[in-house]
Amino acid sequence: MAIQRPANREKQSPANRVNTDPKAALDDRKNFLQAVVLEMKKTTWPTRPEVIRLTYVVIGILISVGLYMFVLDNVLTWLFSRL
Repeated sequence: MAIQRPANREKQSPANRVNTDPKAALDDRKNFLQAVVLEMKKTTWPTRPEVIRLTYVVIGILISVGLYMFVLDNVLTWLFSRL
């Protein structure tokens, strides 16, 4: 079973083409960075109070899960040591 390749280079997707022109590669990078800056401007950033509140939420969840795993580990260790 042979792999079929497109007969015409224009039919390939841009992701599959290798750009050998240094100026075009520089333009591609420039366009990419401009798009990144544009998307960053569209981003809604959290306020300082939101960041602080959500940090406390994450820390609380981490402590809760840690305590749960600690208790579960000790209970299972105690149960299996009795066998």
